[in-house]
Amino acid sequence: MANLNFDASKIETNSYQPLPDGWYPVAIVEADMVRTKDGSNEYLKLCYEITGPEYTGRKVFDGLNINHANQTPREIAQRNLASICKAIGQLQVASTEQLLGAQLLVKLKAEPANDRYEARNRVAGYKASSQAAAPVAAPAAPAAAPKKAPWQR
Repeated sequence: MANLNFDASKIETNSYQPLPDGWYPVAIVEADMVRTKDGSNEYLKLCYEITGPEYTGRKVFDGLNINHANQTPREIAQRNLASICKAIGQLQVASTEQLLGAQLLVKLKAEPANDRYEARNRVAGYKASSQAAAPVAAPAAPAAAPKKAPWQR
């Protein structure tokens, strides 16, 4: 038997509640092709790690049905993968290794619990991380002519 000398009262535990809806900066830390449970299809399993400023280190998972027998999920997965590739600037991807370490923004949506799953996040969008530096501003109002001082005519 080994001694642990561990005091759990001094360690903050993780919360696995879904994150609030919104855009998060992430890095792709895992990417692998995985067979479905029944073995009939294959999907791209992605793990993103949030890079900050809030929720740094939290992981979010995504699955893209790249090799699916049904055309609809396959097309959705291909569009999503194309969005990821464009966001990270890699238009030709030969291996999942090319995705590792790539930085982008993912849009998360919180989904409530149901009979099959606990409450969780779903990835609902992808865009280049450079877009984070330029927040979308409301259109500027037309500039008014500068007022003249009473002595100016």
